[in-house]
Amino acid sequence: MIAIKKNIQTRFNKATHSYDKVSYIQKTSAEFLAEQLHAIDPEFKPKTILDVGTGTGYMPEILLPVFPSAYYTLNDITPNMITFVQNKFREYKNIAFCMGDMENVFFRSHDLILSNLALQWSHHLENMLNKLYRKSKILAFSCLLEGTFKEWNAIFNHAGLPSPVRQYPTENALRDFLVFLNPADSQVKCN
Repeated sequence: MIAIKKNIQTRFNKATHSYDKVSYIQKTSAEFLAEQLHAIDPEFKPKTILDVGTGTGYMPEILLPVFPSAYYTLNDITPNMITFVQNKFREYKNIAFCMGDMENVFFRSHDLILSNLALQWSHHLENMLNKLYRKSKILAFSCLLEGTFKEWNAIFNHAGLPSPVRQYPTENALRDFLVFLNPADSQVKCN
């Protein structure tokens, strides 16, 4: 497991500057996640926001104009990504940075915890979701699901090679687990 996390850290460290230029899907997902958050509760005004696996900071980029007085904590496993977001948001006094593996970092409670396309890197997704859910008033996230790389898997299968794609949860399994967490407002929504 340590080797897998080290590999993730190394690859994202190397890709930091190019990642921000080519990550259309991540940016689109971040915008969609912010829209869904607003649609669920347009009156919600968090005082504290934690972005788990912030990468190059798409979520705070979108949320800062909406919640300018909130206090943000940006987490990422890679030192280069943290340096990148520190430079990107250097003029903001209401942003703190937390470098470390999301599964091993102790996070304080926040009004809003969110994660855009990062939780699928956790070794135990259910444990990670439970950890974050217990520390937030609202937990909003996006992650990859089974079938995300269907065509990629087919190419490897056709070539008789094992697929390097990780196993992701099905939408139903993820929904069932989220309901199991017993959210007070029953706003379990999968899109």
